[in-house]
Order: sequence, then structure tokens, then C-alpha cells
Amino acid sequence: MALLPAYKDFSGRSRPPNAPSGRFSKFSSLPIGRGCIAQLYQPETVTPENIAYTVTLLRNLLSASDSWEENDGDFEGEGFYDAVVRLFKDDEDRDGEWARESLVLWDT
Repeated sequence: MALLPAYKDFSGRSRPPNAPSGRFSKFSSLPIGRGCIAQLYQPETVTPENIAYTVTLLRNLLSASDSWEENDGDFEGEGFYDAVVRLFKDDEDRDGEWARESLVLWDT
């Protein structure tokens, strides 16, 4: 499952807690660039919105687009994001088992 490792990378969970933020140059031990957005928000648990954000980023990375585009051809980014969040919200309206199990899996 490529989504879970990607989320851990995007959220900073794949690094040790005391690791400096940013990317690293192969020529230096100093970070370059800025850290991931999760370092700003420091989420405690995974939410449907975190998963939707990750899936939307991955969709863009796997597309043929050279840069970030909210709407890319027939793809509409906001609608896609909202549809992923709705998968979780709609399941909560039923028995919620799939949503709960999925969030627990992503939170480990």
C-alpha cells in the first residue's frame, strides 16, 4: 500500500521526533528547504482530511503534470479531496466500522 508510507513521509512520522526539518543535501548534514506541513500543525491523530490531502498530493505526483494544478484536465482537485473525505463521513453515518479501522491503520 503506497498511501500509508507516503502519509508517514508527508506527516513527518517517518523521521525520528528530534530530527531537523527540511530536506538534506547529499553533500551536507544541514537541512535545505522547509519541512513538511505537518510540522506546522503537528497532528496528534490521522483524520479523513489528512488522508484526502495525502491522496490528492499523490494523485498529482503520479500525473503527467509538470507542476501542481488544482484542476488538471478532467480532474478537479477540490471535488476529489471532498469525495475522499465523504467516504469516511458516509461510512460513519452507517456503522462506521470501515472508517474507524482505516483511521486506526493510518494512525499506527
